[in-house]
Amino acid sequence: MTHKRLKDGFDELLSDVRGKNGERVVEERKCKMAYLRFIKVSMRFYRDLLLLLNNLCGGVPELDEIKHLWKEQGKGEAHRPQCGSPSMTSKLIGIVSHGGGLITEASPSPQLQRFALRSCYNILIYLGDLSRYRHSAAVDDGKKGLAPAVGYYALATRILPRSGVAYNQLGMVENINGNELRTLYYRYRALVAEEPHPLAKDNLDLVFNKSARSANQPPRGRDPQAMLRSWYCRLIAMVNAGEDFPQHREMETEVVARLENEIKSNQAGTLLPTIVLVNIAAEYSVIDGLRGNMMSKLCLSRANCGIQRGKTTPSP
Repeated sequence: MTHKRLKDGFDELLSDVRGKNGERVVEERKCKMAYLRFIKVSMRFYRDLLLLLNNLCGGVPELDEIKHLWKEQGKGEAHRPQCGSPSMTSKLIGIVSHGGGLITEASPSPQLQRFALRSCYNILIYLGDLSRYRHSAAVDDGKKGLAPAVGYYALATRILPRSGVAYNQLGMVENINGNELRTLYYRYRALVAEEPHPLAKDNLDLVFNKSARSANQPPRGRDPQAMLRSWYCRLIAMVNAGEDFPQHREMETEVVARLENEIKSNQAGTLLPTIVLVNIAAEYSVIDGLRGNMMSKLCLSRANCGIQRGKTTPSP
């Protein structure tokens, strides 16, 4: 992908400039300005194209929401293309290849609408990636943060929920944030989607390997929910290896006991649904042959039963 290649090039250049003991401050500033300009121009192009495609496929409610938001933020100014104009839409229809020829009909066919919707999905992924690159390079002192990237990816999941690409990208964001459980959740969503991300298995293995490396050391901290998340991620990582291990019963008991405590104190919040969904996705992936083996299935089934018992334990 062109964006990724350019990002890697800028990252390499920035790393080289920053590694000169602060002697090349001017070069670093120019490099960051050029990178930021590239990101802004690219995002402006994709926003305009997204709105044109939205008109082409008859209007997607989710996209209509951000169209109004962009207009409020001054995105539809006079010096920019008028995204909803008939002339611009007709130009777009004229350059899209369809059945070996060019689109000429004024009313797009259902097949073209599906193509436009898929293109809108891909554009939202690009916009999310560019927002993430902007944050990771710190070219504007992190003013935007990762919220814009999350917004674009989340919108993509609403437009085309059967694709695992947006879920995979959300997993990348959660990994940057250091949220191990949410990373695991989105990695599984990317794997069990109707259209899985091509690298979903490999990315899930990265999460498991990270958790498994610390399996022999009990989590430390005072936050009960953080402790539960750590214990649970380690348990899932070890179970998915498909082999029994000495700490299995201890870790399973610890996870269920901590989950029961959270439920009794009415503090589980979104943690319980996330754990349940990860467990369901993990068991499904084993049954469907996506990863793991029969030992993994038995361990996950037992963990699911334990969690179910914890859910039904009456509060005092």
